[in-house]
Amino acid sequence: LRSDFRRQVLNTNSPEQRLYKLVDFMLKPRGLGLEYEAGATKTVGESYRTRRVNCMSFTMMAVALAREAGLSAYAQQIDRIMAWDLSGDVVTQSLHANAVVVIGERKFMLDIAVGRLSAPVVDYRITDEHLLALFYGNRAMELLGTGRLAEAMAWQTEALRHNQLDATLWNNAGVLRQRLGDSMGAEHLYLTAA
Repeated sequence: LRSDFRRQVLNTNSPEQRLYKLVDFMLKPRGLGLEYEAGATKTVGESYRTRRVNCMSFTMMAVALAREAGLSAYAQQIDRIMAWDLSGDVVTQSLHANAVVVIGERKFMLDIAVGRLSAPVVDYRITDEHLLALFYGNRAMELLGTGRLAEAMAWQTEALRHNQLDATLWNNAGVLRQRLGDSMGAEHLYLTAA
């Protein structure tokens, strides 16, 4: 990934050109050709191997690669509910994340849902720790959906280690505790979320 990235993106001194080349590298077939898949909460390495990303894994990769290119970048969370889903007896709501790259006074949004550079529509910056918490929380909920509750709880615990202020993470931990048969523990987690 790094050698391809350096060859295709870092061959210019212009920050703007590096940004445009970064977007092409991530989205076009001659680069990574990343494609959206809702349940693809993956590490940067996994995304590189599979070429499948959801908004979380795309955002993580975009921030990491932008920084590798010497650009200022951060993640943002869109707090609007983007979708509701029902799978068996599990109801989920999906929020959205994307990356923002700052060059001088200008901000550019990189978003797998948009598929090109655009001006940021929302600017709710989150820390790297919060981004990691959301990543672990997403993976936990994917595991919950497949019935792998003990694994899901391990991922959810890691999510809370990275961010203890996000009520959604506490709520999801409560759902997992409830599914594991620990009603008292679930109640404690729900009250923490409130």
